[in-house]
Amino acid sequence: MKDFLLIIVIIMSACSSQQYSQNLIINSEDTLVKNEAGLFFFDQNLSYEENKKISALFSYRNIGQDAKDFIVNIQNNRNLETENRQLIRTLYNNINRIQASKKRVQIKTPFDLDSTDVYLSAYEQPIKNKLLRSNQPVTNILSNKLLFCSSYYDEMDISVIDKLIQEDRDFVLITDQKVSNFQINLIKGNILPKKNYFYDQQNPQAFAAEVLGIKESQERFNEIKRISSGLSIEFLPRRNSNLEIIILDVSASNLKRLLPAFNYNYAADLNYYSTSSANLLFNDEIDLNDLEKLFAPIPRPVDSYSKTKEIFSNNHAIISDTILVEVLRQIGVSKALVNGYSGILKYTGSGCIERDIPLTQI
Repeated sequence: MKDFLLIIVIIMSACSSQQYSQNLIINSEDTLVKNEAGLFFFDQNLSYEENKKISALFSYRNIGQDAKDFIVNIQNNRNLETENRQLIRTLYNNINRIQASKKRVQIKTPFDLDSTDVYLSAYEQPIKNKLLRSNQPVTNILSNKLLFCSSYYDEMDISVIDKLIQEDRDFVLITDQKVSNFQINLIKGNILPKKNYFYDQQNPQAFAAEVLGIKESQERFNEIKRISSGLSIEFLPRRNSNLEIIILDVSASNLKRLLPAFNYNYAADLNYYSTSSANLLFNDEIDLNDLEKLFAPIPRPVDSYSKTKEIFSNNHAIISDTILVEVLRQIGVSKALVNGYSGILKYTGSGCIERDIPLTQI
């Protein structure tokens, strides 16, 4: 009998290697560091409020009359890091050019001028502008390159793929489409998941249990219990300890079904990433429900969405940045690093605009 029980213990141990806690503790110091690091511009020699104000100026919107004086005071009274000092100098020169410009620029845009997004975007610009109507307005803004080197959809996925390359670890891909934009970008990058799962609207908790290996662990326990002649055996759900990264290449609605299901199944410690398939919008706190700890490609810090009454759709973000780039070109700005609404813009005065969409953890 002792030998038989030993065999049971060995088999149960083989089901997985570790029990995982669903609790995550973050102390206040970690939170403070995360908030400061989340700003567009950060220099350790400046206060949080100073870094925050400079980050806002890099958007090149709502530039106050005191902007130049503020920058000069920072330059004269702070020992900035070398790279940051250069960024600040360029920012000052560009703001000076904007405030010195007296002409009203005319911009031919590929957008529907009757849309609210276009109207708001024109109003946000640093100088007066007149938008000219295009004969063929763009219909699908998110999948169109416009002035940028890649479409918004592609750049969202590239952000996730770059992170996968950086991590250099196996990942599991979950998708609800036979072919998605993210899958196409994976193929282009010659990156393959360790395993694929297709979510077809089945029970999310049962699906999560299957992906995590908990279902298999339960089946092994049932078999052990069947052959144990009625012995009382305690069963603790265990998941596959080799899993570290899960890519949720699914719609926003499916994302909100699946992520809580994985957390419920003892997997709150894994790294989860969304893709362009979700096309997430963070206009208010309601959109953040059930998505805690998710890594998502979004252009602005989450708190800037939840604390504003304005509606920042992805279309609005792209339109506003496109018009801003044309404004900068027409007034002769040669280079600028922009804290854009649709991402970090690297403007050089010619060629397509490089845009990085940061990965933000909710």
